[in-house]
Amino acid sequence: MGTKEQILNAAVRVMAAKGQDASIGEIAEAAGVNVSHIYHYFSNKEDLLFHTAGAYLKDRIPNFKRRLEGIREPVSLLTKLIWEQLKFHENNANYARFTLFECRSRKAFFKHEAFRYFFEWTQITKQILTDGKEQGVFSSEVSTAVARDIIQGLMDVENIMFFADKQKSSFVDDYDGIVDLVLAMIGIEDQATVDNKNKQTKIINAAENLFAQKGYGKTTTLEIAKMAEMAERTLYEHFQNKEDILFTTLEQRFKGHQEKVDALFRIEKPLDRLGRFICYFFTIYLKQPAFAKTLILDGIFNPRFYHSKAYDAFETYLAVIDDILYDGKASGQITGGVDHRIFKNMFLGIFSNTMLRWHFADERNLDIDMARWIKEVAFLLTRAVKSHQVQP
Repeated sequence: MGTKEQILNAAVRVMAAKGQDASIGEIAEAAGVNVSHIYHYFSNKEDLLFHTAGAYLKDRIPNFKRRLEGIREPVSLLTKLIWEQLKFHENNANYARFTLFECRSRKAFFKHEAFRYFFEWTQITKQILTDGKEQGVFSSEVSTAVARDIIQGLMDVENIMFFADKQKSSFVDDYDGIVDLVLAMIGIEDQATVDNKNKQTKIINAAENLFAQKGYGKTTTLEIAKMAEMAERTLYEHFQNKEDILFTTLEQRFKGHQEKVDALFRIEKPLDRLGRFICYFFTIYLKQPAFAKTLILDGIFNPRFYHSKAYDAFETYLAVIDDILYDGKASGQITGGVDHRIFKNMFLGIFSNTMLRWHFADERNLDIDMARWIKEVAFLLTRAVKSHQVQP
C-alpha cells in the first residue's frame, strides 16, 4: 500500500469517528506518516476529506456493477441495486457516516472532482429506471430523474436516522419496506386499465372539442374517432352511442368542478391532502432559500441536529404526515401496510436532494423547472402509498 492510500484509509477512520473536529496531525499519526506527507498529496483537510470519499467509491463502483451483471429484468435489477447499497453502507458504516455528515453538508463537495464518482453511481439507478420504462415494466408517467433522487434520498435518510440514533432498525432491516414503497411508486398499473382510461380520455377530449367547434348535432362519431386517432368501432367498446359520449363528457367536467369546490371547503381526500402538503412544504422552503440552505447543510446533514430542540419541533411538524396516512388507511385510499417512518424518510430524502439540486444548480449549469419538479415529486410520493383499490 502506498503512502497516499495509507493516508486515505486513515482519514476514513479518523474522520468517521471525529468528523470535522479531526486534525491533520491525528490523521497523520493514524496513517503513520508526517504531516508534510499529507500536504504533499492534498491541499488541505477538506481536500483530503473529499478525495477520501471519492477514492473509496471509485474503487467499489466496478464491484457494484459486476454484482448487477446478468440481471436483465428491471425490477430485479433495481431491487438488487438497493440491497447492495444498503449492505455496503451497513458493512462500511464509517464511510457512510463521514460522507453524509462531512461531505454532503459542504457546498464545495459538489464542485470537487471527487463528486463525479457519486454522480456516476446515481446514473446507474437512473439508467435502470429508464430501461424499465422503455420495456413497459415501470410506468411511463414516472420521471426517472425525480424517481432516482427519491430512491437515493430515501437511502441517505435511512442512514442518517440510524447514525443519529433516531431509529433502531438497520438499513437492511428496512429493505422490504423500502422496496414496497419504491415499486408502488414506479410500477405500472394493470395494462388493460391504463389502456381503457387513456382511450376514454382521448374520446372525451376529441368529442368536447368537436362539439364546441361544430355543435353536437353536426358532429359524427366517425369524426370523433378520427380526432381520437382510433377506429370508429373502438368508440362503441367504451360508449353506447354519441349521446352517451356527450353526457359522459359533461359528467366528467361536473365531477372535476365538484372536486375543486370540495377542496375549497377543505373536504379533502387523504391522498389529495398528502399531495397538497408535499407541494406546500416544498414551496414554502423555496420561498425561504436562506433558511432552506441552513436546514439542509447545517441541520439534516448534521448529526447533532437530531438531538436538539429544533429537531423536536421539526418532528412535530412532520407528524402531520402520520395523521394523513392514518386517515388514508382508514378510508381505504392508502395501503394499510405503508410504514410511516420509512415513508417520512423517503419524503425527507427527496426534500434534501431537491434543495441541494436547487441551491447548486448554477454551479452545475442545471436548468430546473422547480414547479414541475415539485409536482412530479408529489405525484410519485402519493403514488407510492396509494391503495390499489382506489379507482383512477
